[in-house]
Amino acid sequence: MLKILTTEQFDLDVKTQKALGRDTKKLKPIIEDLVHKRALPVACCDNPIPHTWGRWSCRIAFDWWLLYKCDAKAGTIVLERTGSVKELFE
Repeated sequence: MLKILTTEQFDLDVKTQKALGRDTKKLKPIIEDLVHKRALPVACCDNPIPHTWGRWSCRIAFDWWLLYKCDAKAGTIVLERTGSVKELFE
């Protein structure tokens, strides 16, 4: 089981998603799967982010993504960002 760490930006992003009316309860099962090292559902499109060692992106819902870093050696998963593609990459 991995230990969950969050960035300040992730915490702000979650508040923003709540304010936008997103169902943040959808995050919980995905995070639980990650913590327990279980495969995510195919619909999550879990993929490494190119040229960023150990960083991954997964889809939570339509145009809602989770960016995280998994460090199996340290036993941690860092939840870095969540939001739309525009919010995360522009």
